[in-house]
Amino acid sequence: MNFPLVTILATTASIFLGNTLIRYFTDRKEKTEFAVLFINAIESHISDLSKINSSILEIRKRIIIIRHISGEEDVEIYKGGEDCKIYKLSLIENKSYDTAFDKIGIFNESEIDLASLYNKYLKESLYLIDIFCRQYFTKIQIVIPITQILGCLCIYQLSLNYSRQYSAKYRENFLEECSYILTLFVETNLFPNYSYYTESSIISRNMSDSLIEVLKYIREKYRKIDKAKDTNNRQPVYLFRALINNISSR
Repeated sequence: MNFPLVTILATTASIFLGNTLIRYFTDRKEKTEFAVLFINAIESHISDLSKINSSILEIRKRIIIIRHISGEEDVEIYKGGEDCKIYKLSLIENKSYDTAFDKIGIFNESEIDLASLYNKYLKESLYLIDIFCRQYFTKIQIVIPITQILGCLCIYQLSLNYSRQYSAKYRENFLEECSYILTLFVETNLFPNYSYYTESSIISRNMSDSLIEVLKYIREKYRKIDKAKDTNNRQPVYLFRALINNISSR
């Protein structure tokens, strides 16, 4: 068989290009499928976490009222936490999330970084929810809302790369979640004055320092993800700055 060299090279190049395209589209299809699975699972998490957070806020209001009236804290008021137990069970039984997270290695470095941090906060939330069912404490009021914000940002980033038709909705969800939670942090006064060197003030300072670091991360991550978007609707970024400055100055 006597084929011209140009023909052989062209045929080889075509086969190589065809195989490359097949691998690209196969890889893209796999990433899209697991991204959608990730998004749906995290949306379910956020819904459960939101319900748990509402229960916690209601209990906190009751504790404040009891303290105001009697000067004491009624431990029995937050023991049990049946609603929290139910939603925690829903979080644990979300197998689609486990399946998606097992495939985290197929995504790019930025996506892996954000999803890993979300996963870390999710596990801490589950741990604190379990403790909350026996004993109420402040840290859970910070970790769960931050987990929700990270989840919304994770969904937004994945949607930009694999489900762009919904990215505008997910961006708006993220902005709304940030605005609500940051307002919540301010209104509930989770960080008291640190004038006195007590065990309580040390714990509060450690919590606020951790909060500052994760808010900075979220702020910068959002800026990078949203760099091509309209800059006029970035209020949470500046709310982060205001809250960080407020806590840091205490």
